[in-house]
Amino acid sequence: MNDDQQEENRLVVKGFRRPLQLAVVKELFTKIGVVKEFSMDKIRSTAFVTYSSADEAKAAAVEIDGLLFQEYNEPLRVITSKKDTDDLVHEIAENPLDSLFSKTKAEPPIYYALKRKLTH
Repeated sequence: MNDDQQEENRLVVKGFRRPLQLAVVKELFTKIGVVKEFSMDKIRSTAFVTYSSADEAKAAAVEIDGLLFQEYNEPLRVITSKKDTDDLVHEIAENPLDSLFSKTKAEPPIYYALKRKLTH
């Protein structure tokens, strides 16, 4: 399998929240197709999945994008393009808290989460 084919088979799914079990997350993906590789980032908010075919990856993207994985989660977001995937991996490596929390402008920043979303 060349690099272009592997890119078509790969999904990045963002939006998981703990507590969660890796086996349950992996099962979500294996119900759709044959998973060749599966991993999650250290804080378990993003899953990296490689399917055996591009068709399986496309089917998974359609089925999983917008899915509420657990009742307290926001909808999952599927990222399929290589540029978006590379940007996300770089963002997570730089500061994994930024993808989960809001932060103050002060240095060093203080991270916080709102209990509910504010509406205008």
